[in-house]
Amino acid sequence: MRSVPVSSPPRPPSRREGGVALALGLAMLVLPIACEDEGTTAPESALRELTADCIACLETLTECTATAKNELHFLGCRDVFQTCQEKMQLGPDECGRPSDAQACELCKERDSRCQGGTCEVEFSVCKTFLMSRNQDRCDGDSGPDTGSCETCVETLAACGFSGESIDVCENTFASCRSANKLDASSCQPPAAPAACDACLAQHASCEAATGEGCDAGWAACVGTLATEGACGDGPNMGAGGGGTGGGEPGPSCSHDACEVGEAMSPSCDSCVSQLCELDPYCCETSYDETCVAEAQTIAVCGCAAPQTCAHDECAEGEILDPECSDCAQTVCEADGYCCTTSWDALCVQRTVELCGKTCE
Repeated sequence: MRSVPVSSPPRPPSRREGGVALALGLAMLVLPIACEDEGTTAPESALRELTADCIACLETLTECTATAKNELHFLGCRDVFQTCQEKMQLGPDECGRPSDAQACELCKERDSRCQGGTCEVEFSVCKTFLMSRNQDRCDGDSGPDTGSCETCVETLAACGFSGESIDVCENTFASCRSANKLDASSCQPPAAPAACDACLAQHASCEAATGEGCDAGWAACVGTLATEGACGDGPNMGAGGGGTGGGEPGPSCSHDACEVGEAMSPSCDSCVSQLCELDPYCCETSYDETCVAEAQTIAVCGCAAPQTCAHDECAEGEILDPECSDCAQTVCEADGYCCTTSWDALCVQRTVELCGKTCE
């Protein structure tokens, strides 16, 4: 067999482990191959017209996308791809977003090199974000079978574990389900205890990897996939010691983080988890007005910022916004005049009667 010399195109100085091998392997598909058996023809690659530098950037995009937890993370992957384009001096015409055929091939190639127990999920995520249609056809002999509903549940749990909002994670779950051609009636987001098990699996993977932020991730996952308190106090609570043993009840998830009540558990959701780190009193002693005010400063809690009434409810004056206080809302519900025309002496009297205030 005659040897054909091949000169490798220039490579950027740094590359993720295994990236150079993949870029070279795919770039070789562009070059003619001399074979003794001229009757054997290799399948035509969808990447055949791309340069090695473009393939290297696409491989970077593929790796980032396969490990993306949600749509927000995928947007970050597109930024990484754009940075690579600029570094390689590649314009969008010569190296743009991959076609569905190219994306499928990239995801398959990445999957063939994947190791570990998350490869099926990562392949599903890869084609979910990189392909615009026909994701269900991207399997074949060189890729895994279409993912199951359990694959999408794991993707959903990973999104929740990352701390993303419920809306973002629900969209991620729906995209995964669509990519794997799963019927919505037979593949729904899990309820407890399946949701708890999915979050526990994410927590175990976290501890096996870095061990950092695992409890906060657990709380965020539970807050996304399950109802408050449905999964107990967390994976590391009560182990080896017989639990609370009938003493005073511990922190719970019996009320919203935006409401005053008993001490809350950090495992309720990501909001309470952050709040407990900020002010342990809220999760050890009592969840008071100060805790509510602190929750209003944490974005994921979704608590409305406190409003200030134009004047005290005990003073006559202009109308009051019923949203400025619970008392104003109570009075306005009883006498709409107070919030549409004027806050007069009768409104002050209703303040005493309905709100229990002492107005002098």
